[in-house]
Amino acid sequence: VTGVQTCALPISEAGSSWCISCPAGKFSASIGGSSISVCLDCEAGEYLPTTGATSASMCIACGPGTYSTGPGAITESSCSLCPAGKYSSTVGAAGEALCQPCEAGKYSTAEGAYSVFTCQLCSAGKYSTSPGATSEDACLLCAAGKYSLAVGAWSLGVCLSCPAGTYSPTEGGSDVMYCLRCPAGTYSNAVGMSSQATCVACPAGK
Repeated sequence: VTGVQTCALPISEAGSSWCISCPAGKFSASIGGSSISVCLDCEAGEYLPTTGATSASMCIACGPGTYSTGPGAITESSCSLCPAGKYSSTVGAAGEALCQPCEAGKYSTAEGAYSVFTCQLCSAGKYSTSPGATSEDACLLCAAGKYSLAVGAWSLGVCLSCPAGTYSPTEGGSDVMYCLRCPAGTYSNAVGMSSQATCVACPAGK
């Protein structure tokens, strides 16, 4: 029909004298659409602040360290930060499940982290069995009578017992030097002792 044009923008309702843009958060590659149903949501993990988008490629992916669960998002603020104790290098993450927890023996206080290097190691003399730790408080001290040289330890098994003839009242010992020798004239056959009281006097004649 002369004078009737097909809309380059997606929507033209019956009797309309103009074409209507798809709203923010949506796009359509269709020409001559007759209802808003031709406008498709940007996927979860994306957002689109502008109207009239003609391609899915115009949807903007949430950056690394963030994620979004809802389709059709309009603003970057819809991209939530990965919580402390987790990180994500994924662009356009569609759920918190893509935020990876720091391994046991590590922790991170940062929100929105995008690198595994954000995860900090528990220091020597400490260990943590829990992945996704959000604070250094998750790093537990080796008990008195024990010590550990290892950093980033993920098991109580890294805490070594002070050798026989020594003791340590200190929790979180980071070196065998924390194990103190029994005083002269005393001895101890036990390992992992935490008190000088475990050092007993040598018998007469010795």
